[in-house]
Amino acid sequence: MDFCSSTTPTVIVIEQDEDEMSSSEDLPPESNTAEDKRVPDAAADQGVVALVEALEEHIHQSERDNHEKSQQQQMSQIDGHYDDDWSMDDDVIIDYIATDRCDGLNVDDCRVELGSQYNRKTLAEFEGKIELRWTERLKTNTRLFNGQKFRFDSVVTDGDKNLVFKLGLTQYRDYVETNLSDDVAWLQKKGKEMLNNSQGYLAEPLAVGGVVVTADGKVIFQQRSAWVAESAGQLDLPGGHPEPSEAAGCNNLTTFVEMEDLDARKVIEEIFQSQIKEVRDEVNIPVEHLADIKLLGIVRNRVTGNRPVCYFKMTCSLNEAEIRELYNQGGAETDESTGLLFLSTQKVYTMEKDEVDTWKQLCPSGKAAVTLFSITHQLSMENRPFQQV
Repeated sequence: MDFCSSTTPTVIVIEQDEDEMSSSEDLPPESNTAEDKRVPDAAADQGVVALVEALEEHIHQSERDNHEKSQQQQMSQIDGHYDDDWSMDDDVIIDYIATDRCDGLNVDDCRVELGSQYNRKTLAEFEGKIELRWTERLKTNTRLFNGQKFRFDSVVTDGDKNLVFKLGLTQYRDYVETNLSDDVAWLQKKGKEMLNNSQGYLAEPLAVGGVVVTADGKVIFQQRSAWVAESAGQLDLPGGHPEPSEAAGCNNLTTFVEMEDLDARKVIEEIFQSQIKEVRDEVNIPVEHLADIKLLGIVRNRVTGNRPVCYFKMTCSLNEAEIRELYNQGGAETDESTGLLFLSTQKVYTMEKDEVDTWKQLCPSGKAAVTLFSITHQLSMENRPFQQV
């Protein structure tokens, strides 16, 4: 089958299961159903009663163990430890993947629909917590700062077979204190109950990231610094956020713009260009050496409350040695990492299977980017991807 013959993008939208949004308070207490399940006949054989009680305890212990494992996995990913059990099937939600255009989408294949209806909905009882927690957070990490972001609602295809981004506005502060909050499961549950949308009360800032292929056929990875807010100490790929202020023609990232200040075409260009600018700032590669940027997919990461990320690939006209020299000179955001790692594209395509130690060091977002890069490559070769998606 020729996976690349169609020109219609495939859009996959998966609603989060309600069970996945349960907090520890929603777990059944140990003794909730024990009496109901016991043999009611007082004269029943005591061995049968003991067996039933043992089975009940086994069930409850399994529930406790599974919940504890889930919590430990989530915390290990957030605080920078490695996660051995990550999988594309279990840990992310795919909103779009370029299975029908295996080389990825150009900017002209996409457009934006802007509207305040796509902004985060507010909960009166929670807004005060956001401000209070952010204020306390700044006291311990003075390098953090708030900025406006695009809020991702969804993607659809239009009559011209373009991929349409439905976007509102949000801010980084709200992302940290909703998507990354300990209350994220509660917010998702409230969203499901009140809005029929588990993500309605979350900031959902659209992020970007992806693969840069060098002139000598290698992919650039970064070792994240300890001070950064996300994936500290882990291996990742360059990335960040598209900026509303830049789409509106401002040069100050702390400037907040109004919806009417934004032009839809400028916004979709900013989404693509922001990834190029992130590579420039984080690796210190001049933009004239970066080209052929393509959108591979849009994935939501469960670890960050289903925050959406656009994953791209692009080429660089410099080789590893030239890039290392530029990186070591320092750049606008090279301090967000402590070093670079280069792997051949062939090794990256099969990293999950063949470069296991390196794979384990990748943060969840990095794993998603590598997986999309691998899947679309395999499809372009008319091979069935080995990943389970």
